[in-house]
Amino acid sequence: MGAVEVTGRNGRVGFVGFGEVQPAISPAQFIEKQLTLFGSFVFPIDRCEEMLRVVQTHEVPIEATVTHQVTLDDAPEVFSAFDRGETGEVVFTWDDAPGR
Repeated sequence: MGAVEVTGRNGRVGFVGFGEVQPAISPAQFIEKQLTLFGSFVFPIDRCEEMLRVVQTHEVPIEATVTHQVTLDDAPEVFSAFDRGETGEVVFTWDDAPGR
């Protein structure tokens, strides 16, 4: 289920960055629910606190958006995959980081 489907009446939906697949958005969904849509290449830093509050309050399964979990050694490869639109959210693990 996508962001538009789970957003309540008069809500806001933000699309950040580009994924591999273009989302299908029906204008009727926005009109019927009176939604506001915004898009950005990066998530505005001044919205992070609000986003975290929503994730916590509504128990959003954020782990479902993670497509890759890699060590820092794999950073160049995963950044290239990101540039090609082949990743969702990436989590870097520190277990194998030098000095740890």
